[in-house]
Amino acid sequence: MTDEASPCVVILVALILAILNSSSAQEDISYWLQKGQDSFKSGSFQEAQNCYDRVLKIDPENASALMGKGEALAMLGRYKMAELCFDLALKSCPEDARLWLAEAMVNERDGDYIQAGVSYDRALALDDRLAEAWLGKGNISLKMGDYNESLFCYENASRLGAEALARAGAIKTLLARGTSLLKQGMLEAALESYDEALEMDPMDPGAKSGKAAVLVAMGQRLLADGRTYDAYRIFENASSLDPENQDAVQGRADALVAKGNALSNRSLFSEALEEFEAALSLWPTNSEALAGKEAAQSALQAERPKITARLQATPKTDYNYYLDRGIEEIRNGSYERALENFNRSIEMDGGHAEAWFFKGQALFRLGRLQEAATSLDKALEKNQSSAEAWALKGTIQLRMGRYRMAALCFDSALRLDPNNSTLWASKAAVQSELEDYEASLRSFEQAARLDSNNTAALLGKGSLLLELGRYHEAQECFEGVLSRDETNVTALRGIGDASFFLEDYDRALKSYGAAQTHSPRDVGSLLGEAQTLYALHENASSLQAFNSVLEISPQDVRALVGRGDALLALNDYVSALSSYEDALAQDPGNIRALVGKGEALRLQGQAEGAVQCYEMVLAKQPDNLIALLGKGDLLSLQNDLAGALIAYDQALALDAKSIRALIGKGSLLLFNDRPGEALDCYEKALAIDGKNVRALLGGGMAFLSQCDYSSALKYFEDALALQSNNSQAWTGKGDALFGLKDLLQARKCYERALAIDSNSSEASSGMGDVLCAGGDCGAARPYYERAIALDPRNARAYLGEGNALCAAREYNESLQFFASSLSLEPNSVDALLGKGLALAALGNNSEALLCFDKIIALDPENFAAWSNKGCLLATFGNFKDAAFCLQRALQQNASDETVWYNLGMVHYALGNYNQSASCYENATKLRPDDAAAWLGSGLALSRTGLFREALECFEKAILLQPQNIDAWYNKGLVLVAQRRFQEAEVAFQTALDIDPGNSVANYSLNLTREYLNGTM
Repeated sequence: MTDEASPCVVILVALILAILNSSSAQEDISYWLQKGQDSFKSGSFQEAQNCYDRVLKIDPENASALMGKGEALAMLGRYKMAELCFDLALKSCPEDARLWLAEAMVNERDGDYIQAGVSYDRALALDDRLAEAWLGKGNISLKMGDYNESLFCYENASRLGAEALARAGAIKTLLARGTSLLKQGMLEAALESYDEALEMDPMDPGAKSGKAAVLVAMGQRLLADGRTYDAYRIFENASSLDPENQDAVQGRADALVAKGNALSNRSLFSEALEEFEAALSLWPTNSEALAGKEAAQSALQAERPKITARLQATPKTDYNYYLDRGIEEIRNGSYERALENFNRSIEMDGGHAEAWFFKGQALFRLGRLQEAATSLDKALEKNQSSAEAWALKGTIQLRMGRYRMAALCFDSALRLDPNNSTLWASKAAVQSELEDYEASLRSFEQAARLDSNNTAALLGKGSLLLELGRYHEAQECFEGVLSRDETNVTALRGIGDASFFLEDYDRALKSYGAAQTHSPRDVGSLLGEAQTLYALHENASSLQAFNSVLEISPQDVRALVGRGDALLALNDYVSALSSYEDALAQDPGNIRALVGKGEALRLQGQAEGAVQCYEMVLAKQPDNLIALLGKGDLLSLQNDLAGALIAYDQALALDAKSIRALIGKGSLLLFNDRPGEALDCYEKALAIDGKNVRALLGGGMAFLSQCDYSSALKYFEDALALQSNNSQAWTGKGDALFGLKDLLQARKCYERALAIDSNSSEASSGMGDVLCAGGDCGAARPYYERAIALDPRNARAYLGEGNALCAAREYNESLQFFASSLSLEPNSVDALLGKGLALAALGNNSEALLCFDKIIALDPENFAAWSNKGCLLATFGNFKDAAFCLQRALQQNASDETVWYNLGMVHYALGNYNQSASCYENATKLRPDDAAAWLGSGLALSRTGLFREALECFEKAILLQPQNIDAWYNKGLVLVAQRRFQEAEVAFQTALDIDPGNSVANYSLNLTREYLNGTM
């Protein structure tokens, strides 16, 4: 092989090796990817991660490995790391829909629903056939309470093949929507949601119990309106759906009692007796049923024999026979048999309106509303003058949510029977649903005028006034009911609710208690009592009351949220969180529960989860005060100044007197070195509550930051007058006294603070400062060290330790403490100054200069920085810039003798002898005992030819320092300049006496003597 060929051979071999290595790497990647997939499928997720890591060592940007590793990490519960893997993979494959899907699923598992929504949307934008993405988006929409969007997503997922999962998700959504609507009082819409869920799965227990709860609420509303027959059928349906629902059982009993009372009022004692007995079979201890039964038995008349005689006298071929038989069956509650009789009657003679009317009534009782409406239309075709038919048709339209049609029907009924109190009450109920509240109130009033004993009208009017916030008027209505029936639970509860909103808590508690006396399981009054106790800050009693509600109705969202609030007030954040989550399991979109969950998480330090809760609330209610405050508090902790200020300002726009917002904003501004604005917030808080200790402490700290120590002292003393054992207030008072140079009293304050709280890092720092200022830096150091151990983020303690070490001339050791202080407070002027001085003492002038420059950038008027920078520049020989710096220092403090002295030296070096002399003169005026300043002044004056004045300066220096060689030597020179040689000889000789080896003085002495001897 020739020499010329060798390089080519080497290159060729290198290329071959590179190709072989590349081929080997590709084989390794394929092997480890496959092994990772196999491990993942077998459930060995850690092994799968290890395999993908082997791939990433070869190819760090391999998207398949990153995705596989992310999926493995997700299965191991390490969601943040999984998200990071997917993010890295998406950088190289941003159009990969499955990557976006994988990231979205991890976001969802991690509870970051907002980001999950973004990722699902990106996946679907790239491929809208991803059933998993539609399922995932449905899940998070459900969790965020966006039920319509959730159902839409599940529908798409089902269409794409995920029928079973989509159906399960849709059922969950319908149940959650139903629960939410139920809590909002939107009963028809809630019922529709549960019915849709039951269409998907007729046996779903959640749907059955949910529908039962809605039916109970409907029944209670109907019962309150006096529509007892309708209420009973509703309660009966609820019991058949959920036999364990005690409210449904109690509702059936209450409805039967009401029916019995109504029948007794019509002298139908036999029928009334049946109703009372039926009620007692459901609820044996029902006092109203027992009393009604006794009254009916004592007044029972021979009504049934009369009916029997009539039936016997009527031929069975007569349509009236079946009509009467049907009416009797309705009275007995046998609606199916009644319907059969009415149909027979209509078959025999279909032209009678009465048969169609009663058929409609039977169908209505059976819940077959549309058929009932059709029958009533037939009845009205044959007899337009039947007020009863119009009224029943109106009731049916009301039940079907057709409020305008219902209103027309009741108007028609009232034209025929304008003095019917019940019709006016029914019309009022429809007008309320149409949100025509004033008209509704007028109709209720008309009903009451026509029949002062119409309880349903008074209760309906009272409930409406309660909704409208007209609490005093509502109380009058409920009191009117109680004047006739002092045991009416609805009225007692209504007075309790009105009193609660009027903040008459004593009366509220009495009313709720009276309601419970007559109905111990009345959830409304129990809940009202619990909420009243909470408003009175009787948190333990409130908690017990909410638990009582939950024993009766374990899924009551209001009680679950209330229990969470009480636990939160008792500082049991973990239990509070659990209660809020139980509420959200029933109603995922419940705003109060979401806010409470956010507060519980925030108070446990779980910032990320809390923020998600607040964001979910604000997405639905941008003006939710508590969510804005919570968000502001969290952003403040993260020192997100802009974000926190926006949140606090939004809160204050909603409630300018929110003390929490004012104090939160003030604390944030104070932390960001804006004490003036912070003080404004604290003062506004104090204008609202002059005894708010947090505001007083914050105001004191703001005054300290402005060096207004007298005002700070007053604020801290005011705080101590309210809380004499407040360690923070004693520390603040100590800081104020320290600023006022009262070291003795400051020390006493710090000692008192530490006696109250020995773990107070700030008080320990204060003790260190006061000891160091008193000259005992050695004794100060243990306090600084303890402060740091208690709070490693205490910048003040690091600064104090650094200064104490500098005082001990341990400059190297001090630097690490100044660095620690600056890492916490990068713009701390004191720490920068300490660091600069330590560096200068170590001779590292260039680094020291950088410190002083940074101080000046932060505080252009800083005296110490300008002064020290001037001195350092002078050591570099940069006298011109040094003079500028020293002059800037004097603009801030013209009474500092040292700066005048240094400026005199700099001007002397620049040859500016007149300016130098002037500076030294100012120095001697400020410190007449400074020999060096007199010496400098003499030197500058001698350079200007003012020898007599210079001589005076040297003599002043000698008077102060008799052994000052320079003063004696320069005195000799100015005496020579004045031709006073003999005196000059004495001056030079004195200099030599002090320093016999001083060659300059010796040379000048010899010259002077030669002149005196005439040898020159």
